[in-house]
Amino acid sequence: MRKIILILILLIFVIGCAKQGTLDNESLKTNNQEPGKQQAMTEESIDKEIIPQEAEQIKQAIAWKEKGAAIPGKYADADIIALGNGKYRMYYSAEPEIPGFKGQVYSALSSDGKSWVQEDGTRKEWAIFPSVIKLPDGSYRMYFQNMGVIKSAVSSDGLIWQDEPGTRIGTENSEGVIFENVVAPTVINTGSEYVMVYGGAINEKYSAEQVPNSETHILMWATSQDGLAFEKKGIAVDSRNSMFKGWLDGPEFVNWDGETRLYFWSYLGIYHVVFSNNIFSDPEFDFTNSQDSATPFPQNPPGDPTLAKINGNWLMYYGQHEKGIYYAVMDEETIKETQEEKKEAVNIPINIEENCIGFLTGNPQEAELINSIGAAWARPHSGPFAWGWIEPKKGEFDFGPVDEWVEKAQENKVAILATIWPYADWDQEQCHSSSCEVASEDQFYPWGEIGGTKITMYALQS
Repeated sequence: MRKIILILILLIFVIGCAKQGTLDNESLKTNNQEPGKQQAMTEESIDKEIIPQEAEQIKQAIAWKEKGAAIPGKYADADIIALGNGKYRMYYSAEPEIPGFKGQVYSALSSDGKSWVQEDGTRKEWAIFPSVIKLPDGSYRMYFQNMGVIKSAVSSDGLIWQDEPGTRIGTENSEGVIFENVVAPTVINTGSEYVMVYGGAINEKYSAEQVPNSETHILMWATSQDGLAFEKKGIAVDSRNSMFKGWLDGPEFVNWDGETRLYFWSYLGIYHVVFSNNIFSDPEFDFTNSQDSATPFPQNPPGDPTLAKINGNWLMYYGQHEKGIYYAVMDEETIKETQEEKKEAVNIPINIEENCIGFLTGNPQEAELINSIGAAWARPHSGPFAWGWIEPKKGEFDFGPVDEWVEKAQENKVAILATIWPYADWDQEQCHSSSCEVASEDQFYPWGEIGGTKITMYALQS
């Protein structure tokens, strides 16, 4: 499958550089007045109206294969640690719906990550969302939610726990929001410090559209030198946007084959970001078990993810409300396919503002020259992204010239700035006749609905 990153700008070319370079004097000749009465298609409108987000999410989710229940029953909030003897311990919480609920944390053992045997007794009470790490001295620390704040406890064997005095994280913050409580901690030792991500619950409903939850949850982060006294850093992942609609929960740090990832869930399923150099990347969608991609709020989506690599395979555990803790597997075959896709992917910078050097060019072969001098982008001019060239006759499409530009850009890791010219001679010929004074609306082929959509979808999907 051809992969390309295109920035589509209609009629007006805008870039954060004072001047454009040029490889071809002829290519500097531009037509500032475009024929036809068309509405400009902005980058924002493409994002909101054309990009098939649900389809892309389903495509990514295929990498994980559902396997069934790991811990059946009214349990959730799993966290897994390696014991170092070929065995793994899962800590998990009782759900509030069980009789005699006291915020119980239980544990179970496994050697393959698939079959779990519950250990006798209760590990702790009134400890919601347990996050357990192994300390340098071989003991364990559990961070958990209690009475609206984050607290901690320590254990020498991972079974019997002793509360530590004080509060690790309270509701105070410098982001100008009021948290009713803080929830769902996850902590990782980076080697130089401890990093915690936790949820902040705002007692306000997300107002941009109708949503199921009455609260808004955002993810915050903090750092510590000793794992006890944390310095708050700000927002890690914000939910107050059209992607998450005010809801993020169950964050979980994971060391994923050399990179630090933060997994979490929202209405549509499970996502992750990469944490590097004190920066959280843009979110990527990972998994859903919903069968209806058109539903914005699926019933009982997978939540509270935790991941572990056991016997060479990655396993993802997630809660299903009142049903238990389930798991999915990324097996060796899927991992191989994913690695091959990454190997074939073209490494084109998404944010070209980081390297604003580029050139107008009239020949696709010049992509090699653009790459060799360290430039980031090429702006084909003129065309080939012209409606009349791509659809020379009504209903007959020819993407051959576009393919050539795309392939050369991909080979040389050059981004394309493509100006879409919404004009075709055959569409306007009635208006160009001597008897035509003003074209009526029905004389214009619906570019925005048909021509523009076809060309834009080609660019995004090919």
